[in-house]
Amino acid sequence: MLSLSRYKQETQAGQYAALLDALHIERAAVIGISAGGPSSIQFALGYPKRCSGLVLLSAISHRLTAMPLYFKLLLFSLMRSNFLPWLAFQ
Repeated sequence: MLSLSRYKQETQAGQYAALLDALHIERAAVIGISAGGPSSIQFALGYPKRCSGLVLLSAISHRLTAMPLYFKLLLFSLMRSNFLPWLAFQ
């Protein structure tokens, strides 16, 4: 059975600290991109002496609620078309 505990943000933050240990790096600036945002925030909170800076880029900060199917289909079709670039330049 697959263990979901390894996917928790706190666990990932601990893995970041273990990586820094293995590389003999005392402190590092952390960049959290998209779904990596929560684990990088947990790293900064859990290991403040190891985190010299935190940058979040398009990071999520909480679990999003499920979107209705019609909204997913609409979003998917808009992203696959030229509609948004067309709309931006009108």
